[in-house]
Amino acid sequence: MGNVSKNGGETIGLHQADEFIAKLERAGLTRNWMQEVIASKNNALADKMMAVILPEVSQTENDSRFEKLVEFEIEISNSLSLDKFQSENEKKFYGFNSDIKDQNFKPSQPLASGVRKKVFVYQAKGSMSSEDYLNFIASQNGQLPNAHGLAIVWQQAKEKLPQGIWILGLDQKANLFRDSDGCRRVPRLGQDSDGGWLFYLSGFESDWHSDRCVLFFRDC
Repeated sequence: MGNVSKNGGETIGLHQADEFIAKLERAGLTRNWMQEVIASKNNALADKMMAVILPEVSQTENDSRFEKLVEFEIEISNSLSLDKFQSENEKKFYGFNSDIKDQNFKPSQPLASGVRKKVFVYQAKGSMSSEDYLNFIASQNGQLPNAHGLAIVWQQAKEKLPQGIWILGLDQKANLFRDSDGCRRVPRLGQDSDGGWLFYLSGFESDWHSDRCVLFFRDC
């Protein structure tokens, strides 16, 4: 049997291919079906199966500059309006920036209702730029939250978020609000030592201190 293509186009050896087949057999799949996987054009079926069977950690890159603080799951019960979120929850925040509303933030990866997401919060170990954070999230196959993602996580699982830090809701620069000075603004969510929540905006172009964290999603 020849080499099997790994996710991303890299080939794997015969030993790994045998392990791959053994896992399929334990899952109750037939040898005829496995032969279709092996023979599929450009190894398309094998790529899909490898993505499912290989450990998730193999699909991401380790980055020693970041430390994972929390990981948990939420279910997106319905689509969220920032305008409605502000009117219903603003008084529950110690501070809430009035520019955090639907017309200013258009997420590049909207969260569909009826799906479950894994939520990850990572803290940088040093000063980072917004582009550094975006590159890190991309290396983790992460989905960008924007303000809507932060609001949904606060609404459903705020007790699971770390205290005493700022959590950034990054998105691609074009999808962030531009203020009157022409600067792009990044939503940031945090809880102070007294337990009060704040929902503010900071500049995309500024470097972030090490007490800043990033939140992103992955599909469950």
